[in-house]
Amino acid sequence: MADKPLAEETKKPEAKSMSVPDMKQLAHDYAVPMSDGTLKSIAEDMTPAKASAFEDYLKTTAKGLYPTLAPQIEAGIKTAYLLDPYRQVGKQMLGEDLSLIS
Repeated sequence: MADKPLAEETKKPEAKSMSVPDMKQLAHDYAVPMSDGTLKSIAEDMTPAKASAFEDYLKTTAKGLYPTLAPQIEAGIKTAYLLDPYRQVGKQMLGEDLSLIS
């Protein structure tokens, strides 16, 4: 590690652009409902910088939708992971497959 220049050691991973399916999955991960039309419109001129801004938007929106989960979302845990225990309890109580509910 000592033989690498400092710039290489601190280099951030390169951001990548997103497709509509990628954006849809990310919105699902943060439990933020978005229409296909909106996602398609956003994706039309998607760049790596806009992809990062889109994820920031989803995090901010999720924190507003689920304020009790905001500290965990801020810490980097996706909303879908935080909501999973509630889905599991619902499944146990109702005896239904809640994996279909997004």
